Amino acid sequence: MSNPRKLSELLKSGARLQHLSQRARAAVAIKEQVQSALPASLAAHITGVTQRRDELVLAVDSAAFCARLRFEVPRLREALAKAMGQSVGRISVRVQPPPR
Repeated sequence: MSNPRKLSELLKSGARLQHLSQRARAAVAIKEQVQSALPASLAAHITGVTQRRDELVLAVDSAAFCARLRFEVPRLREALAKAMGQSVGRISVRVQPPPR
């Protein structure tokens, strides 16, 4: 039986895993940008961010914060456009509780 390999080595070993790793890093970076552009009281309730073409989908942990976040979308769009250096087409907000 061979020695176990480190996860970091495995992620560098194949093109598919490298692509997956890059996408995961990009998702974390976008989530951090979104959270830094929001008030702390809302940023804490972001559970995930997905970018699909020209749409940014924000996941929040409850319906109450989903509604509150929708009011922040115009300001968030401006802040993200400055931070990312490109315009953000559509921003949608969905309820998605964090995994347990």
